[in-house]
Amino acid sequence: METGMNLTWLNAQKGDTKQITALVQKTILEVYPDYYPKAVTDFFCLLHNRNRIEADIEGGYVWILLCDGRLVGTGSRRDNHITRLYV
Repeated sequence: METGMNLTWLNAQKGDTKQITALVQKTILEVYPDYYPKAVTDFFCLLHNRNRIEADIEGGYVWILLCDGRLVGTGSRRDNHITRLYV
């Protein structure tokens, strides 16, 4: 087990949009095709596009996980509903 890692869980800011979108899109495009038809993968890419992510950030719903200052995960939460959880 690696030691000395600094993990930080923060509310995302508008300036994080590009990195969050890249993480989400990369995960969808690399993982989803192994489990879903292309149409479903395409749907999720559209559902989690930059504009929607940015709107959720502006609403205060998006959180990011940083490891030693580097983005390693993201999740969105509205009340008790968790969505868009990607690592």
